[in-house]
Amino acid sequence: MLREQQVVISSLHLNNQTEEFIRKMMEKKVTAISFENIKDEYNSHPVVRSMSTIAGTTSILIAAEYLSNERGGKGVMLGGIPGITHRRLSFWEQVLLPEYAVRAALGLGAHVKVFDSSVNRLNNCKSL
Repeated sequence: MLREQQVVISSLHLNNQTEEFIRKMMEKKVTAISFENIKDEYNSHPVVRSMSTIAGTTSILIAAEYLSNERGGKGVMLGGIPGITHRRLSFWEQVLLPEYAVRAALGLGAHVKVFDSSVNRLNNCKSL
């Protein structure tokens, strides 16, 4: 009788897993693909970048929704309408996910400030 193959495609963070966890997966013959370890020919992480793009953009859209009075918020908008005060948003440690959150916030007309300990990443923000 053929045994059903178990496949896990996820952010597994294998460096942070216990030996017992990994041994159990091996015992069960699980095929695991840790998408944070998938690299392309440029030594970049394309799946992580895609996930960060989605999460960063979505985070601002969800925040804007919760600011509306439909969700019990103050009934404010992030900006983008003449005569409406632009909301001020601050982002700390500009890495992949915040990069796309910043893009989305700017696209909605918010006033954005980015703080980071890396001058290089701050310089990259100038092009946003």
